Amino acid sequence: MKFDFHLDDTLKLICCNLEGELEIEEAIRLSKKLREKAYELNFNVLYDARKLEEPNSAMPVHDFTAKLSSILESVVQRKHIKVAFLYESGSHDGFWQFYEDAAADRDLKIRVFVEKEEATKWLSS
Repeated sequence: MKFDFHLDDTLKLICCNLEGELEIEEAIRLSKKLREKAYELNFNVLYDARKLEEPNSAMPVHDFTAKLSSILESVVQRKHIKVAFLYESGSHDGFWQFYEDAAADRDLKIRVFVEKEEATKWLSS
């Protein structure tokens, strides 16, 4: 999985582009690092996952949300950082909706969007 990120001081966002195949352990480390930075700066996080390859099953999505929730459980303030994901609408909509639902079940403020404007509006609300 490739990624790069930058700060958007105007929107108070950490913006991260994801590409390639999802690697759960790397994604967990990245998510934790970006949440820590977001907490430090009082920012939220926007992932552009439109170039991320979709998993073949829902299990990686479930594993990722379960592990992330477990890691963040002892760090309450980082749990409340808003995180938005941009994705390409299409054949994998179910995976993204499952991810949003699984995150909500674990009290994580994560939403998925296909339009960047909607995502940034939610993140700034």
